Amino acid sequence: MCGIVGIIDYYKQTPLNRDIQRMLDIQAHRGPDSEGTYINSDLGIALGASRLSILDLNLRASMPMSTVDKKNVLVYNGEIYNFLTLKSQLKSKYEFRTTSDTEVLLYHLLNKGTVGVEDLDGMFAFAYFKVDSGELILGRDRVGIKPLYYYEDEQLFLFASEVKSIWAVLGNKLKLSQRAFWDVLTQGYNYGTSTLFQNIKVLTPGNLLRIKIADRTIKTINYHDILDNIQVERHDYFNTLPEASIKNRLLNSLKESVKAHTISDAPVGVVCSGGVDSSLLSVLANQYHQGINLYHAEIQGSASELKYAQAVGKTINRPVYAVQINKENFITNWVDTVFHSDFPSYHPNDIPMYLVCKLAREYNNKVLISGEGADELFGGYRVNLELQQKHKIRKWIERLP
Repeated sequence: MCGIVGIIDYYKQTPLNRDIQRMLDIQAHRGPDSEGTYINSDLGIALGASRLSILDLNLRASMPMSTVDKKNVLVYNGEIYNFLTLKSQLKSKYEFRTTSDTEVLLYHLLNKGTVGVEDLDGMFAFAYFKVDSGELILGRDRVGIKPLYYYEDEQLFLFASEVKSIWAVLGNKLKLSQRAFWDVLTQGYNYGTSTLFQNIKVLTPGNLLRIKIADRTIKTINYHDILDNIQVERHDYFNTLPEASIKNRLLNSLKESVKAHTISDAPVGVVCSGGVDSSLLSVLANQYHQGINLYHAEIQGSASELKYAQAVGKTINRPVYAVQINKENFITNWVDTVFHSDFPSYHPNDIPMYLVCKLAREYNNKVLISGEGADELFGGYRVNLELQQKHKIRKWIERLP
């Protein structure tokens, strides 16, 4: 997890050095390994990044990163899982100075422009600045794993990985949106580009934002719609396959994904509850990355699942480190969890996840694999089973005259 920030001052009146540092300071926790800024006073733009190093731990891979001629600059948060494939396609044209995916992304964008974003397999939020044309391009991954917020008015355009970095510059200019506040409390999220603040927007997943400094134009470009992945013909085809074939395809896809996620120069760990999803990931991750640790949030009392996580650890001969979750540390860590999330905590799992991540950091684990999201993907919640039952009843009701 890295942190990226940026300022465009169309009037060139803002103290860029001071404000970009303010933005970096308040989200410094996102990147403890290195920090840097790019400032172009002639164009009124400043970019900043704090780095959590995962690929190429050397300072040579720090950000902002520029091309050799200094005409293209990148700040970036995320991981590009197919960066080695992309790098092999670029080697004949560019000389690489690092082994990081940051440099690959920089030269891939230089080589192919915004259409190159469609080639990226990963989670990311980036800002790519073309000095000669005075264009800033912001990008976010297909499903919005990595956050990116922005603010605009007549004088300023600001962006950051966290809302609080924008607040650090604007302060009292930010106005709370009552509608968005209630959306978070009742549903857990905001719709579209809206956030808790009336004048801060989120770059929606699968979109780019192009800002031209000279004429102050801002254009949104959609490069991917997740609904495009839903193909009726493909669904019908899979329905004709034997169950064993589908299981085999699913397992191979899962193995490929875990293998890609464990490519790291930093230690890798797994958040292991002892349930089906995290246990499976623990076994697979241990096959592809030597020396993984398992981390567990132990709910005190009868709800404890520590014995199941320990059983996984014993099976793969890896240690299990646990943090106890009780009423006292749940409440005392609530404020810190909200601070890092930027928004009210909607799901009680946020606090245990925060505490288990803190535990992993104590053991020098920067990279954690988690089974979060599997229930959404595979319909594992009770509500999904209820919908299935209702659908069966509906089919019978529709037969009635």
